[in-house]
Amino acid sequence: MKSLILLMLALLLLSGTHGTAQQNDFALKLDKDTVTITEGETATFEISFVIQNGYDASIFLALTTGTLQMQYSKATLPSLVNAPYSPVKLTITTTPLYTKGGVYELRITGSNGSLSSVARCYMKVIDTSYQAPIDSSKWHIITKPTVGFPKIILQDSKGNYWNDMNGVHIEGKNTVLEKWGGGAMYNYGSISVPPIIDTKNSIVWIPTYYEGLYRYSFDKKSKTQYTGNLPDKHITALALDTTKNTLWIGTEKGLARLSGDLLTIYDTTNSILSSELITEIVFYGSTVWIGTSKGLVKYEAGKWSRHIIPQDSGFTFSRIHKLAVEKNGDLWMGLSSEGYIGIAGEPSRMNGLAKYDGNNWTVYTSKNSPLHSSNYVNSIAIDKNGDKWLASASHYIGDSKPIGGVGILKFDNTNWTVYNTLNSPLPGNIINWVGLDNDDNVWFHQLIMWGSSIYDNSFWGVFNETGLPPLIAPVSVDDQEISAAGMSIFPSPASATITITGGSIAPVKILNSLGIEVAIGRESIAANDAQVIDISALASGVYFAQCRTATGVVTKPFVVAR
Repeated sequence: MKSLILLMLALLLLSGTHGTAQQNDFALKLDKDTVTITEGETATFEISFVIQNGYDASIFLALTTGTLQMQYSKATLPSLVNAPYSPVKLTITTTPLYTKGGVYELRITGSNGSLSSVARCYMKVIDTSYQAPIDSSKWHIITKPTVGFPKIILQDSKGNYWNDMNGVHIEGKNTVLEKWGGGAMYNYGSISVPPIIDTKNSIVWIPTYYEGLYRYSFDKKSKTQYTGNLPDKHITALALDTTKNTLWIGTEKGLARLSGDLLTIYDTTNSILSSELITEIVFYGSTVWIGTSKGLVKYEAGKWSRHIIPQDSGFTFSRIHKLAVEKNGDLWMGLSSEGYIGIAGEPSRMNGLAKYDGNNWTVYTSKNSPLHSSNYVNSIAIDKNGDKWLASASHYIGDSKPIGGVGILKFDNTNWTVYNTLNSPLPGNIINWVGLDNDDNVWFHQLIMWGSSIYDNSFWGVFNETGLPPLIAPVSVDDQEISAAGMSIFPSPASATITITGGSIAPVKILNSLGIEVAIGRESIAANDAQVIDISALASGVYFAQCRTATGVVTKPFVVAR
């Protein structure tokens, strides 16, 4: 009996010893605790295995995450490992603009039956697409004007604004945008290209589609029409050389220059030009650069030359659609392989943007820039810092819709910035024209044309990255961003719900850092005009509550923490 008891005790001890050892037969070990990446990149961890007690069975692997769930990400991890238990990798690939920023807890579990081992690591995703919340005070957008939509806006040296709302108007610099259209009008047909405002001589030059060129005095007491001696009555480009007081005139069928009363026509007898379409004219010092339907032409010191993009660039064109020059002399062009197409003067396809420094060409398309896949460039404006501002769509309908449209583009020679419906108050991404005033405020419009009709969803406006001056800042309730002092959000940080109070607030929108709506108020508490919003599905980070009150738009940040 004593021997039997001793045998049973020995077996019990052996069993206990083996069970304890089983819990340590294998262990998972990670090469690093935390990996930091930006959205769109891949995080990689290496998992090795510590084997004990002669363990030689399979190890089954599984991955779980913490409270911050991975979305729009792909994780790769082997499902099992066998002897000799070589290290394996866990890779997690994130998606730009979609994977949320934050710290993700990753749990890798190895198991077999009752045996298990857990290793934890962390992936920190930096949201590089973060942008400040939309600040409407930097934008003034007119969607339903009482007079019309300006196709062109420019400012003279005295600060007055000129536009073509149903005829050319002059607006005093103190006139709010909502009242534009009531100034002095020179209503002699629609302008084909921007007018020339000569404040020194109190003259405005009005280019037309069919009636040639008009010259008016500011007081409208003097009027002269130029038609008969011009190459054509359709004026397609106009530029004033203020150093010589000469006016260069581009037409559908050639180039002319007006100096005093002397009109010079350029053709094959006195230049390299034929009766080709003149699209743009710009000056750099004493040099005149001319965009034509047959390429780029230079006139300097009585000499003419054509400048053609090298054939090996892979970038062919015949037409200069848009042309601008910056203060260092570099030329920027919107190029097309098409000739002239109708009165609108807009090609149905384009090749993209090009820079020419007098020797070398640099080209930009949708492959190396944010340009639309159509490569449409319908306007180029260069500010005092040398930043290029581009409009990326045509005015006229092509295949039932305008061509192009990715918003307003800015290029500083290194980095591109895109303003669109995701990060600005723009109602749409089809921007047909941009221009700058004396203070580098950016003017723009969306005018979607079908024949002579304008689509109802068109708009126009102005913005400045550093804020608009008071006289052109938004003044309507719908556009005005007001102080959030009367708006309260609690708790913050929050994890499940937030409560927003603030006096007669309309339904609240919750925006992420991209300005995308991610939640909306679902429950109201009428007693104190509060709204309760479920934010339990939101990842940790900074968000913005936006609502409308009786006096304007209110935006206020709050924090979600898990």
